[in-house]
Amino acid sequence: MAVLATFLLRTALNDREQLLKVYSFITFLLSFLSLPVLFMTGRGRSRLAERFGVWNLDYQGEIIWFHGASVGEVNGLLPLIKEARKTFPEKKILLSATSTTGLERGAAQVDFFKLLPFDCDVWLKNALKNLKISHFIFGETEVWPALLDRMTANGIPAFLVNGRVSKRSFPRYRLMSSLTAAALQKVRLIQAADEDSKQLFIALGAALERTTVSGNAKYDFTPISLSQVEKHSLIEEFFLESRPLITLGSLRPGEEEFWFPALKKAYSRGLKINVVVAPRHKEKYSFFEERLRHLTLDYKTRSSAGKSNIIFLDTMGELEKFYCISKLAFIGGTLKDYGGHNPIEAAAHGAAIVMGPFVSNIHEIVESLKSENALFQIKDEKDVFELLMNITSNNDLIEQKGNAAKKVWTNYRGATARIWQSIIRARQ
Repeated sequence: MAVLATFLLRTALNDREQLLKVYSFITFLLSFLSLPVLFMTGRGRSRLAERFGVWNLDYQGEIIWFHGASVGEVNGLLPLIKEARKTFPEKKILLSATSTTGLERGAAQVDFFKLLPFDCDVWLKNALKNLKISHFIFGETEVWPALLDRMTANGIPAFLVNGRVSKRSFPRYRLMSSLTAAALQKVRLIQAADEDSKQLFIALGAALERTTVSGNAKYDFTPISLSQVEKHSLIEEFFLESRPLITLGSLRPGEEEFWFPALKKAYSRGLKINVVVAPRHKEKYSFFEERLRHLTLDYKTRSSAGKSNIIFLDTMGELEKFYCISKLAFIGGTLKDYGGHNPIEAAAHGAAIVMGPFVSNIHEIVESLKSENALFQIKDEKDVFELLMNITSNNDLIEQKGNAAKKVWTNYRGATARIWQSIIRARQ
């Protein structure tokens, strides 16, 4: 929506403030035009009024507001939310997201949670009326011009954390260069996840003196810990027998075209492995289940009481538990051009990482995995089949890559303290 509005305007107007007013008017119109599309899905209909600024937050005290687009971005905010609790125990925490799955991921850690309104000043003013926001802390790439302008108008300091601009997304931001530059100038401090992102932020108009590299707090989490008895019980609960487990995490549509036929072929050759299929979005459950049935792959859902060699994870929030017992973890969004999802959660449990070629969103971490020889790279069904057939015969190699992946996770920790201390200093 933001890209379309700006593309129509960037050659017509040179004055940034006037451009912002016209942009906000266009997004106002587009918010209504989006209604038919939103009504088509359950996720679109859920909490819809909040997208139009109907927050109805009745709280008179000070609030620290965190915002992340979806699950991955919210994961990167959770360690910082913990720091905010410790530093400002008297303040309430508000979390917003652009997706309902993002809200679900962080709801238990905050006092209030709402969907972010459309990027239009009318809806933003309505949502924020009477609220006392002391900090606005937002993650990765959520640079919304009207939102940041509203923060400035309300005297609320804005801090961008875990900041990321990929080479893939950079041209999109350049399309709305005037608005992007104006928005970035209104951010008190930009903390990029890596040096490449820092330079791209500066190229888009961020102030050099207010842009730094602090890493990504999403890597600062404590993995769940299961005893050997608990791991054995988990295997017994879901699988017919104890076998090497590969988890297909955050699977996106199109990637089943590589994995499911290869699994069918591997099982027909007598390969003894267990598999967890975990889609990225719950509204795609029926899509992937239909594909499994089409290939007559025998599976059971997580929510059912049965056992199988293939478990379809039709619940949210349990993926890490299966990473904990996995030999390998395929990271979704990498065999089709989605840009890739975060591999660190799986790496923290010592699972060997498997990825396709589309990793523009996670380029830096992928390079680190490559440098430590912690990564299996695949590009087609043939690669998938060969990987599957080698699981049982290459146990030492898989364990070696899993240990290397865990080392990469360890090396990436520590960003939370740097980011939070920088926010405190900049706020003073």
